[in-house]
Amino acid sequence: LSVVGAQDDPVDNTVSIVFKTMSVGSGSYDDIYVQSSVDAEPTLLTFNRYNRSKLVTYKGTLPIVFFRLKPNPIQESPPIRIPVARFNMNPDKPIKDLLLFIFKNPKSGSNNAEFILYGMDDSKKAFPNNSIVIFNASGIKLHGVIHKEHAEFDLGASKPFKLSKSVYAAFAVKIEDSIRYVYENTLGFSEDTRVIIMVRPPARERSIRFECYQITEFTGAEIPESTPTPTEENAVSSQSNSPLSR
Repeated sequence: LSVVGAQDDPVDNTVSIVFKTMSVGSGSYDDIYVQSSVDAEPTLLTFNRYNRSKLVTYKGTLPIVFFRLKPNPIQESPPIRIPVARFNMNPDKPIKDLLLFIFKNPKSGSNNAEFILYGMDDSKKAFPNNSIVIFNASGIKLHGVIHKEHAEFDLGASKPFKLSKSVYAAFAVKIEDSIRYVYENTLGFSEDTRVIIMVRPPARERSIRFECYQITEFTGAEIPESTPTPTEENAVSSQSNSPLSR
């Protein structure tokens, strides 16, 4: 899967794409807009941890600027646009079916954006039915095993792995000369789904137990009745009980 970030050098080219948005971790993701050149008004975006947003159409220059609106002190003047994030991609090979994840920028300040955006190709070709993608949002390179396949996971989205009803997943980090497991579980899945496993750093300081949760998109005609509605309780670490460990 192609992974693109917000920190690439800006390129002043026009692209025409569609994208959906999601959030990762805590943060104030309300009242964020994007402006397409073909729309008279900016588009208000929604960000959810477990569900993709509605489809957003963007036609305009790169990088895509995400912004908030601030009232203009000058009467009858349009609101002031305050940029909060930028997203760039290769204009010669734009990802036309894009899924964008927004993160709170740990280095936000006067010279840094409030948020960071990472994207992945969400097309059925790049991310087919009955497959799993690992999205490493831990900030650390991970070594792992999915089913019986060994792999390394840089920041962002991995290649798709084949989904089955039961999948063994383990992730580890290299600390000096040793390997430390940070997550290990046997995960259960339904057929006719596409699943993103989001890997986040520990919720507690000095812990090495990483948090993992699943983002499931059902591609079949009907959603199974036994499938729970995603809630905060679906977020799991290696020591918790959750639908992920069925």
